[in-house]
This record gives sequence, C-alpha cells and structure tokens, in this order.
Amino acid sequence: MARAPITSRTQVIAEIQTIYKSQGVKEMKLLRHAQALDKAAKPKKNPRESKQLRSTLGRLVSDFFERSQFKPLSSKQKQQYSFPKAAPDAIASLEEIAEYLPQGAADSFLPTLTTKQFEGGGTLAPIEIKQRLGETKTQTTATQVSATVSKDQFGDIFGLTSEERGLLTPGAKLGNKDLRSQFSTAFSASKFTDWMFSGQPGAEAYKNGAITQLDEKISNYQMINWKDKMKADQGGRFPTFYMVPGSDKILSIKSEQNFRKYISVSPNKDKTSVDLDGNVSIVVQLKINAAAAAELERNSVNITKKVHDKLARVGSSQLMNYFAMQAGRKKYDIDYLIAIIQFARELDPTLMDTPYQVQSQLPLLVAGAVTKKVTFKGGKTAARGTKKATMQKTISSAQLTAAVQRSLYARMPKGPLQGPPLSDEILTNRTGRFVKSVMAEVRGNLIRYYYNPIYQVHQDTSRNPNETIEGSIRNITQRRVGRQFNVLKGF
Repeated sequence: MARAPITSRTQVIAEIQTIYKSQGVKEMKLLRHAQALDKAAKPKKNPRESKQLRSTLGRLVSDFFERSQFKPLSSKQKQQYSFPKAAPDAIASLEEIAEYLPQGAADSFLPTLTTKQFEGGGTLAPIEIKQRLGETKTQTTATQVSATVSKDQFGDIFGLTSEERGLLTPGAKLGNKDLRSQFSTAFSASKFTDWMFSGQPGAEAYKNGAITQLDEKISNYQMINWKDKMKADQGGRFPTFYMVPGSDKILSIKSEQNFRKYISVSPNKDKTSVDLDGNVSIVVQLKINAAAAAELERNSVNITKKVHDKLARVGSSQLMNYFAMQAGRKKYDIDYLIAIIQFARELDPTLMDTPYQVQSQLPLLVAGAVTKKVTFKGGKTAARGTKKATMQKTISSAQLTAAVQRSLYARMPKGPLQGPPLSDEILTNRTGRFVKSVMAEVRGNLIRYYYNPIYQVHQDTSRNPNETIEGSIRNITQRRVGRQFNVLKGF
C-alpha cells in the first residue's frame, strides 16, 4: 500500500527520526534542519519544482554512491600521476576490495587488478567510477590532450589547402566563427591517429603521453547502474554494482590495433589556435568507444550483493547525513526535506516501502556524451557512531589466514619460474608456494604468523616477507575488527 504523503513539519521530523533510529544512528545531522523549519511550514506541491528538486537530489545520490565505498585520491596522491587532473576517481586497499567480491572470486580477481605504489601510502588500487542513470547513456571516460606542432606539420596532418594554411597566422583562433568558416577541410580523426603512430617528430611523445593518461585513468573500472523511479514508467532500478579489474590491461591500447579499435579520437577545430611563434595547438578528445565498453562488460564482476550487504544497515541514514553535509549552513525548506526522505526510503532495501528490486543484469554500457565530472572535496562519507555496526567482534585464525593469503596474492607481482625479482620491495610470486605456506594464529590480542622457513633468507633484504605479512595483517584487522593486535612472527 502506498504511503500517505507528508504534509507537515511534525511528520518530517518523525520520518527522519524513524529512519535514523531504525539503524541505530545517534548523530542525526538532517534532523537539525527539520527542527529549524517554521512550525506552520507546508509543502508547495508544485509539480515542476518537484521535478527539478528530484533531479538535483538525484545528482547528489550519484555522488553518494561514489563516496560510500572507496576513498577519493588526496591531492598528494594525484600529484603522483603523470597527469594529476586526469587521475582516477578513487583508491582502495587490496584487502578492502576483496571484501566486496563474491565468495570465491578473490583469488582470480585480485591478481588482475592494476595497482600503484603511492609514496607513504603503500600499494593501492586506483578505481575509475562510472554511472548509468536510468535511460541515459553511461558516463564515458574521456580525456583531452593538446598537441602542438609547426604550422607546416599541422597542415600536412590534416591535408589543408594552401589557402587554409595561409590563414594560420600568429594569434589566429579557429574558434572565431568568421575564421572557422573558411576551413572546408575536415579535421579528420583517422588522419590524426595516423600521425600519432607515424613516428614523426613530436608524434611519438604525444602518443605515449596520451596513452599513459588514458591508461592511468582506466586502470580499474567500477560501473554503477540505477534508475530514479520517478523517471520510469514501471518503477525504478535499484543500484547495481560491477567492477572490471585491470581495464587498462584488457584494452591494451599501447597496441596500435587496439588503440584504433577501442579509442575514439576527436580533434576539436574550435579549440585550435596559433601562438606568436607560428606553432599550432589543437585540443584532441580521447575516449573509450562502444567496442571498448562491450569488452569491459565481458570482463566485469558483479559485486552488487556485497555492496548492498555493507550499506544496507546504515545506507539511508548515511545518505541523509550526506545531504545534510552538502547543505552547509543553508537551511532546507520542507519540500527539500520531504524529497530527501523519499530518496532515503526508496534506496534502502531494508525499508518496507522501497519500490526498487535488485536486478542482476549487467548495465548496458554505451559510449556517450561526456557528462559533468564529479569532484571529490572530502573523504569517504560515514555517519558518526555507525562504524561499529559493520565491525566484527574478533577474527578467527582461519578467516585471517585466508584474508592474508588473498592480500599477498594481490600484492606480489606474478613472475616466471626463473629470472630476476620483479620488485625491490616485495617478493615475486612464482609458484604460489610462499603464499600458501603463510598461516596466522589468533589468540586474544596476540597474532602469530608462520611461513615456510626457506624464505627467511629474504629477511635482511628490502623484500623482507615479515614486513609484507605484518602490513597485511594490520590492515585487515583494523578494517574488520576496528583495533590493532600485537603481531609476532612464530617459530
């Protein structure tokens, strides 16, 4: 049965308290906005304004989905990328990602992740997050890379006429309507791609920089698919979540054949200009195309159930606190609060009136127009007082041993049976014998770990296995139990 509409301040306060208290949340940030309403406040019931409000909140819900799982990169971490402005959306520890995987998927999934060694932060997995909202096209990973070449080289790349070459005078901007109209030659994507792989002066450096920028961006993919019920004839689509580990390896665009197959190249005539030295600069957009999207779909892993399991108990209260945080000092009116309550109830599978059904089908990814990029301005959103709700009281020896082994498989580079080490900081996984020998024993506040003694020869090297194992143990116990143990090597 449909719920009765909310028509008063008293009902707004009661609804917010119900959602917060049902999830054991004590810090009710949104409640303060509700209590600040005028006692006689009534909703306006303006359909057009309600639709606009719903759309605004929908964008905030999208932001919340991105923030609620993994942390955004810090400014310092972004600076460790070749192109900081094109850095991925988020990062996560390998152990953290393992907790989102379906049962039994970790061993095959984690080794395929693309990881990065962050200074002072250890080994983490960068994640690019894309969403498909309702019937709209999926956000498509895209980047813009400027190319600067001589006037003659520019003319040769696109096959300009002598008259068009004569228009490339110092200070000229093709974004100028009168000037642009005099260029009849198309700025061909195929001709620009031919130049990228031609080996000509400047082309190789441009190609390598552009591919590096794309690879850094798409290293690991997460896809979120949901539909606002107000925009669907038959109800909404509850959020579904998928991950694609090692997307950069899957697409492998360093290969010219794969680059042409998976990347759409769009030279922008309007953003072409000539500097005072006569060199021409053009902005080129590079993005994954429909073929790339289809390939990523085929390699995706459904993590929907794990995500819902982690968010279900506190998801709607966290969402309301996120809305409250976005308000800052602004006071919400009653219509805004009613719309927030509606979203919080609809997106929470634990509440009886949710109209959504969890669906397992893979969201159709299509290369579409680039949408507004979400910029993280803070850390992972979480309601105070809720952390313990997702923590175990303790961890068993078997659980810890399995988690540590998964972590080691993910962290250690996979190498051939013979050959030099692949890392100066961690052992190379050649046969899996070392990882399989690692065991952890939990006794109260003490954890002892063991491994095959033949690997103790590495203890005095930079690849000391003790440090590797202890690091994994501390990360796992802090995340799962919320406290640290005394960790000792067993004999």
